[in-house]
Amino acid sequence: MKQGFAPIKQLWESFAMTIGQHIVARTVNGQYTGKALGINEEGVLLLKTEDGIQKIYSADIEIKST
Repeated sequence: MKQGFAPIKQLWESFAMTIGQHIVARTVNGQYTGKALGINEEGVLLLKTEDGIQKIYSADIEIKST
């Protein structure tokens, strides 16, 4: 992996159905609702909520219907 995580991140985001969608993320610490922004350089989901950007390491994800 001479190029690091960047090519994997780009490929993952090209297939991710959640990017740009309003989602519910259910974690062991609670439930978060917001807009999925993508993943960071560590592979962590970035979720824009009313309280700011949340880092979601592991969760059950549900796409909210609008």
